[in-house]
Amino acid sequence: MFGTFANAGQVCMSTERVLVPRSRYNELCTALSSTWRAIEAKDSRALFTTNAAKRFNSLVVDAKERGAADLLSATGEESRPTTQGSFVTQTILGPANPQMALWREESFGPVSIVICVDDDGRSEEDVLEEMITIANDSDYGLTAAVWGADVSRAQRVGRRLETGAVHINSPVRLVKETD
Repeated sequence: MFGTFANAGQVCMSTERVLVPRSRYNELCTALSSTWRAIEAKDSRALFTTNAAKRFNSLVVDAKERGAADLLSATGEESRPTTQGSFVTQTILGPANPQMALWREESFGPVSIVICVDDDGRSEEDVLEEMITIANDSDYGLTAAVWGADVSRAQRVGRRLETGAVHINSPVRLVKETD
């Protein structure tokens, strides 16, 4: 969530897409919802312009119209896009599909999509290969993050990603200036 919501997603290294084996999707959704309930600062966030907010909201609406649900909604009621000036709602959507604009376009706002990779009856290596293919199939390759219990394996996966930097078991790190 930090990688998605930091600076209202207005970081060129923001988390935009999360890939997960389909068998772990519900587990991820539960963890996201639980984490979201524990966060106190849930206010809408301002984007740099009103036009950026309109574009952001159109990307969210497109994803919902194409089958994605709001994964942070604790009540089951989906949040509505904010239309007050440049303010937008922090959002994680899923499951995503390639017809959604967010699959290919960078939002530059506080949103991520969750992409499920079918793993039923497939080897772990085949699933991983598909994840790498999807991750590399992007015009935006500044950073990536690989999460896994086996750090050496995560590093091997990271070396196969076509990106400028790879974070292992961590989202993008924002550096805080110190005196």
